[in-house]
Amino acid sequence: MRLFIGMQIGKSMINGYDELSGELARIDWVKPIQPNQMHLTLKFIGDYPDEKVPELAESLAAVKFSGFMLRLQGIGVFPDVERARIVWIGCKSAELAALAKKIAAATKGTGDEREFSGHLTIGRIKTIKDKNQMITLLSRYGARQFGEVNVGSFELVKSTLTNDGAIYATVRKFDSHDG
Repeated sequence: MRLFIGMQIGKSMINGYDELSGELARIDWVKPIQPNQMHLTLKFIGDYPDEKVPELAESLAAVKFSGFMLRLQGIGVFPDVERARIVWIGCKSAELAALAKKIAAATKGTGDEREFSGHLTIGRIKTIKDKNQMITLLSRYGARQFGEVNVGSFELVKSTLTNDGAIYATVRKFDSHDG
């Protein structure tokens, strides 16, 4: 089973998303992410044995956190503008970083162990065809405030890859202490 730990953030939660997605759609070499596919990944697990999923879920249930506000601010690209493959909206909050650290500790030895970088993927790029066009987009939206989201839970999510994109299904939801 292919898994990740994350939270759903719908386009209705992102102020100015329609304007930004319209800009992305006009760049023929950027493939915008479908709104029902948008999520913030706290940790990518990858392929995981089905029989061990309940144990993983119990480890995640032990993660304690209080609800918090998540600021959506600016756009950027991974890995850099020269080799851009991902277009993202930044997700900023000290509480988000703390939650990601708790999840990493609870799942140590499983999945991707890279340092957490809070972002919401909004587009994918196979080949950057016009670096100046990307620089213009980044300068226009790089510091834009896209609003705040109230975070009260995270999810263990199953990701099934298909020819039409990934299909996500919540395996288990984990609520905040105050949620």
